[in-house]
Amino acid sequence: METLFTGILLSLSLCLDIGMVNVAMIDVAMKHGRRAGFILGLGSCFADLFYAILALLGMRYLLQFPAVQWVTWLGGGSIF
Repeated sequence: METLFTGILLSLSLCLDIGMVNVAMIDVAMKHGRRAGFILGLGSCFADLFYAILALLGMRYLLQFPAVQWVTWLGGGSIF
């Protein structure tokens, strides 16, 4: 449960910076209301989730190869 809470806080911290989508949300909310801004933000969250799932599926495919496993093992081991 702690890992889930930490992941939620991490995703919020990454989404709360002033970026292109956040500026667009502010603009849409000021022109069309809070509901339109909320829907734009919700769509952005689902798009980020979709891209994360695609990245995980890609890594799942790549980690089937022993050479990639060794590179990630050695690279990750050298960081810590």
